Formats: sequence, C-alpha cells, structure tokens
Amino acid sequence: MSGSPKSPEIPVMLVCENDVFIAVTQSLLIKESAVFKAKLSTKWQGEDEPENIKEEINIVSTADQQKGVFVFGKDRVEIHPKVIKIKEYKGEAVKLVIEWIKGYEILLSTCKDFTVLSEMLILVDFYDIPRPVSAIQNRIFALEVDKDNLIQAMAAVGSLEKLKLGQDIATTLETRCIKFA
Repeated sequence: MSGSPKSPEIPVMLVCENDVFIAVTQSLLIKESAVFKAKLSTKWQGEDEPENIKEEINIVSTADQQKGVFVFGKDRVEIHPKVIKIKEYKGEAVKLVIEWIKGYEILLSTCKDFTVLSEMLILVDFYDIPRPVSAIQNRIFALEVDKDNLIQAMAAVGSLEKLKLGQDIATTLETRCIKFA
C-alpha cells in the first residue's frame, strides 16, 4: 500500500431542464466525453488546483453539509460538487445517458419515447460521448411505430435529420412511419 491517502472522487452535479439534478463522478464524465474532459480540466478553469477540493482541519458543521459540503475520511477533505448546467436537454434524456454509461444499460430498454431517444442522440453527439450511440440507435429501431407514437416518431425524424450521425437513423425511421401511415 502506498503511504499517500486516496483522493476522494469529485462529484459533478448536472442540472437539467425542469431542475432535474443528476450526480455523476468527474472521472466517468472525463472518461466518456472529450467535451467534459476539456470542460473539467484545470486548463479550462485556468488554475493549478481544482477549486472544489480544499483541505480543512475543522469539522464541517451540519449546516454546511446541508449546503452541499461533504466531509470524507479522517483528513477532513471538503468537496464541493461541480455544477454543470445542461438546460437544453430533457432531464430524462440526460439521466438515461448517464445511467447507461454508469453501466445500467437495461434502463435504456424502458424508454419508449422516440423524442427522448432522439434527444439522447443529440446529447451524445454534442458532448462527444460515442459509446452509447449504437445502443440508442438499436433502441429506436426496436420500438414499434403505432398510432400512439407516430407523431413522436416524426418529431424524432425532424430532430435527427439535422445531425450527421442521425441522418441514416432519421431516414429509416421516416420510412417506418410512412409504412405505418
């Protein structure tokens, strides 16, 4: 064992539309997304030490803990989660993507909304998160187009055809919608 204490994982709080809050570790975001890697780097923030970690000798009060200050271990390392606002995307879409990259891939199969799935693809394209793309695409293709979701499917086509990675998916989904109608 090394003599140096392990540094606690830095939490990141993603704040989405309708004040949906999603907690995720900084290391996972950095591993999965080139955009988050750049955004969370100290070079981007223009400092040598991350501002959200501070060594403290004093014990953090309960009032501080309620404000979002967390105390870890004997070292009394105070961690303030970084907050990233992602207001352009539905909270459900962001949550499903984050849960998928955390390893909860089965949750994707619960999504039956073409608009949420298309928004997930737009999100992973924007934040350069390539790993879930084929899983989301497969989920879109696995959903049946019917009278209850035809409008959602056509809305998804409109959104996806604007993306380079979504053009083939949009064409296939549009063909399925036409066949149904």
